Amino acid sequence: MDSRSRTIIPIIWRTDQEIAMYTDPDEAAYCITRIARYRALAAASIDSGARASHAGIADAYSDRLTSLTRTPVRITPDV
Repeated sequence: MDSRSRTIIPIIWRTDQEIAMYTDPDEAAYCITRIARYRALAAASIDSGARASHAGIADAYSDRLTSLTRTPVRITPDV
């Protein structure tokens, strides 16, 4: 099955029971991985220029992830 023909897969976005729906789940997963990597690199960098560069790249991936996000759906548990 082609990855483009898959249905939208919910990925947990926040701990307050909101779920983000991504228009391209594969690209969203890639962005999430890159954000984590570049934030870790920024935190580990001793050079301020490298730290700023890594943080900027993480921010760019975060912006891309935001553009892939449909309006979050609020999940209310049955009581």
